[in-house]
Parts: sequence; C-alpha cells; structure tokens
Amino acid sequence: MPSPKPPSTKKASDSNDATVTFGASEKIKTVPLRDAPWHKDFTTCLVALDDQQVVYGTQDWCARRVDFGSGKPGGNGSLIGQVSASPTRVSCAGNVVAVGTEDGTVRVFDLRVGERCIFDLTDHTYGASADTETVSTTALALANDQRYLLHGARRGGWIREGPRASFRVRHRLDAGITDAVA
Repeated sequence: MPSPKPPSTKKASDSNDATVTFGASEKIKTVPLRDAPWHKDFTTCLVALDDQQVVYGTQDWCARRVDFGSGKPGGNGSLIGQVSASPTRVSCAGNVVAVGTEDGTVRVFDLRVGERCIFDLTDHTYGASADTETVSTTALALANDQRYLLHGARRGGWIREGPRASFRVRHRLDAGITDAVA
C-alpha cells in the first residue's frame, strides 16, 4: 500500500490571489492585501459565523465581521463593536457574538442591533491582578442555543446563563481554563 501524499501548499503573494491546499478536499482562497478593505491591523482571534462569514478580533480593540459571499473583492467587512482591550477569543451562536479580551472582560454583541454592546461582563474581574497572563481570556464558548456561555482564564472559569438571564454567573470554576469548544 503506497504511503499517503503530504498536503501541498502554495505561498500567498501580495500581488496575486493564491490557493492554499491543506488536503485533498480543503482549499482556502486568500485575499491579496490590496483587496482587504476592512482594516490594516493584526488579527488576534477568529471564528466562522457561517459558511460565508468570519468574525475576528483585532489588535486595535475591535471585533469585526467580513462576508466573503458578498461578491465584492476581498469580501464586505463591517465593525461589530469595540472592546476594552485586545481580543483573545471570539465565539458565535446565531446573531450573538461574544468577545473575550486580554483584561478578562467579555463583551456580548447582537449583530442585529449594530455596534452597541448588549452585555459587558466584568463582574468576574474584581480583585484581578495586573498580570495579563492570569486574567486574559483563554477560553470562550457560547452554546449553539445561546443558553450558556463558558469563559475562563488561567486563574479561573465561569459558566453563565444566556441572554434571557442577563448572562449571570451560574457556576464558578476554581481551576483555570485554557481552551473551550462549543
């Protein structure tokens, strides 16, 4: 039996579109820098909203969405909202986007109401040390039905009840969390 071929990759250049191949069936079309109208800052975290849209955080303390199915070169980008520090994690469910930051704050946005934050979750950060390694959001997962939100850092984690319960803390975890998947 022949050994499987390793996936081939092409490097993207600034002047041309390129296709990056991860395996036999997975391909991603890259966007040249000249066609990236939504911002020119570093992306710090990213998650797929659906099969055509991506939500991501940037170093300029913002959360943004880009729709690659819009037919425009480079997609159609828009600001979701501003956060309190550089975003470290993003999680989405339906029209709700949660963004965790370096200072431990989690902001929740509803894409239907514009750039206004609907919940600013800071009650868990009281007495936090200035050490960003221990308070920075390292895990964030919003349940598909938006009923629960799990978020955490190295110093602890929290499970909250969804939007109808104003994301109140339901359970505090005494152990740190480094990753979560919804």
